[in-house]
Parts: sequence; structure tokens; C-alpha cells
Amino acid sequence: MKHIAFLSFGKDSIAQLIKIKELGLPLDEVVYVDIRYTPEISGEHPIMAA
Repeated sequence: MKHIAFLSFGKDSIAQLIKIKELGLPLDEVVYVDIRYTPEISGEHPIMAA
């Protein structure tokens, strides 16, 4: 089984990655997830999406 963390690289997903490493849990891959409201509009706050 492959262990994958999906991250938006916001504060919560970074905290998730840190906790995975602190606990010594297996992690094979980190995948960036682009949060979208629609295909044209980001789901991120405009300041963060810039």
C-alpha cells in the first residue's frame, strides 16, 4: 500500500505533514491539491491565491 498525503500547503495541511513525520507514520508521496470553487475561480482566499 502506498501512503500519500494530499496538501494545499495551507497551515492545516502543513500541520498534518509535520504530525505524520513526528509520529513516524509511513509517507511515500506528497501531492499538491489546488483547491477550486469552479474551474476558473480558486477556492483559496484571494490574498492566498496570488
